[in-house]
Amino acid sequence: MIINSPNEMKEKAHQIIQKKSKILLNGQLGAGKTQFVKGVANFLKIDESKIQSPTYSYMHEYEETLLHIDMYRLETPEDMIQKGILEKIEEYKWICIEWPKFQEYYQDNEFLSIDIRKLENEKRELIY
Repeated sequence: MIINSPNEMKEKAHQIIQKKSKILLNGQLGAGKTQFVKGVANFLKIDESKIQSPTYSYMHEYEETLLHIDMYRLETPEDMIQKGILEKIEEYKWICIEWPKFQEYYQDNEFLSIDIRKLENEKRELIY
């Protein structure tokens, strides 16, 4: 599916999150993973201006509703456990994970995997 703008990305996130509440987001830097999470937040009535990539903090919790995780810097499954990520995954209905790793520790059929490919300017391709 081709997405032509950040607003279209948000609209698509609205549609997807109504069917699946747990999302795995793959894509290169700048592909639009955090933009997708902003669309999820908007659907959940969370101020999307609060949404930032949790690259250095590993996870952000928004209004006790949405868990946003970035696994880019995790090196081992033990890192996930030490940082409390696995425990938090169990607590939340609405979850978006950027750069998912070690899926065998938390993956079940509830997660939908989405690849976001940057095509040009604001144009993206979503594959799921």
